[in-house]
Amino acid sequence: MYIRSIRVRGFRDLPEAHIESCDRWMDLQGPSPAVTALGDAIELGFSVLSVTALARLAWRWGMVSDSLPPAEEGLDFPDQLGHLDPVAVQAILSPSARRALKVELELHLDPPLFGQLREHAAREPRVVTALAERPTIRLSVGALFTMSLDAMAIHLDGFTVGNQRFPTHGKDRPTWLNRFLASLRGRFHRFDLEDDIPEQLLDAATSREGHAAYTAGQS
Repeated sequence: MYIRSIRVRGFRDLPEAHIESCDRWMDLQGPSPAVTALGDAIELGFSVLSVTALARLAWRWGMVSDSLPPAEEGLDFPDQLGHLDPVAVQAILSPSARRALKVELELHLDPPLFGQLREHAAREPRVVTALAERPTIRLSVGALFTMSLDAMAIHLDGFTVGNQRFPTHGKDRPTWLNRFLASLRGRFHRFDLEDDIPEQLLDAATSREGHAAYTAGQS
């Protein structure tokens, strides 16, 4: 899996951007505030899938004092985050953002994810047709802060397979969508300076679960 295109709006250091026709490798000139903001935007896009990832991002931004990730998530997805530091929030938001951040990620599916999506949506012919035309998915993610900037709501505004859009709210939301979105967790990771890289690599090499998680994103 890799990012095919990305749209960003609302970040102080990257008020608006659209990068398309990306390949497996991207060479970004940096370090710079804009490149860091692009990384933040990508991380926000994946954070809508995981309570743990959202807590980690809020901690990275300095909005909370600690990440305190839960041990298990199941099929639960984050919808809000409270007790934020308004000063840290203001440092992230563009003055013209109107308290909102928006990210759209188009992801090119690797064979395992392609197969998982077809399996999850086995009774949904629109998925099969859409994948045949374009083997991509698109996540449209929005985050809106309160007027006091001490709380945030995050939501998946859109989910598209190929060129076929599917509802993300209400009774028309596909029954298979939650299971597939949960399978995307772990497909994105952004290293922190505090990360113990040698320990993580050792776990990936010697642990069955760690190795499976590591190799899942290498296809």
